[in-house]
Amino acid sequence: MTKSLAGEIVIDSPWSNAAQIVQGVTYQAVSLANFGIVGNEHFRQDMGGVISWEQNIGPRDADTVYVRSHEYGVSETVMDFDPTSMKISFLYFGTRERLSVEDSDTGLVISSLPTGQSITFSGVGKADLIPGLIEFHHDQVIEDNLEFPFGFAQEDVTLVDRTMLLTPAGPAGATTDGFQTSTGNMTGISAETEDGSDPQTEDESDDGPSIGDDGGTTRELGADVDLVDVTWNWAHQFELLGFDPSQDQFDFNSLSSDNLSVAEVDGDLIFEVVKNGGNKITVRDVQAEDLTLANLKADEWNPILESDSIMIETLASLGFDPFA
Repeated sequence: MTKSLAGEIVIDSPWSNAAQIVQGVTYQAVSLANFGIVGNEHFRQDMGGVISWEQNIGPRDADTVYVRSHEYGVSETVMDFDPTSMKISFLYFGTRERLSVEDSDTGLVISSLPTGQSITFSGVGKADLIPGLIEFHHDQVIEDNLEFPFGFAQEDVTLVDRTMLLTPAGPAGATTDGFQTSTGNMTGISAETEDGSDPQTEDESDDGPSIGDDGGTTRELGADVDLVDVTWNWAHQFELLGFDPSQDQFDFNSLSSDNLSVAEVDGDLIFEVVKNGGNKITVRDVQAEDLTLANLKADEWNPILESDSIMIETLASLGFDPFA
């Protein structure tokens, strides 16, 4: 859910340019009844965050900066933010897939797509943040790893209650998480493993774990049939060894061609999810000409595998035969 420059309700795809604008209708003009039954739990939560922000439901604490993602054309700068005592909250954040957290010459910039909404914390860097003062609700961290762009572990950030927010109805018997709470690490020192290295967090998203999500930089496939996810996984890079074009597959899930860059470098095939922190898979000793459509998979509704998609056309220019 996003909001147009004119204040209208927009239903946006986070993975493409597709959007539906409810012309002339604002968030203030509707109630939860207008949204009917929302089957996807994460969409229910994110819709509830956006609607609650727009209808002034929920906390507005003076010591907290509330990060939003739904407002086209909105870029804010926070001056005099004290990272030792003030909080950054994602309670009203309205998407999961395209969060960016980056240091810049002017300060820490938190932004999201497709709206491009951003907030800059002047004079503050990532290294200044205390993880326990960064607040999310449960599924944003435990299932979607929104803490990852900050470089924090799941157990270090704080989980807050979202049950006071408006939330569209789910199907009969469906539940909506957000009541789970925990206090994060307030010391400013991230938890460490026994060998002193940073802990690795497990990706527990709805799509299931991706090959390479073990935090390593190299993954070698075995003799069995393997499915390699190419999906949103902020800043994750790894080299894939042992991909067998006679049986293994790449699954592009919900990614659109606009979100994907394909190239060949020194005999290796490279898939990069653009604007996702450098998320890249380098497939060693495999080229486009080695693949067929049998090696490619995506969500049923996703047109990325159609013959006129940018990805297929790019692969074809590298030697891929879509009719093989």
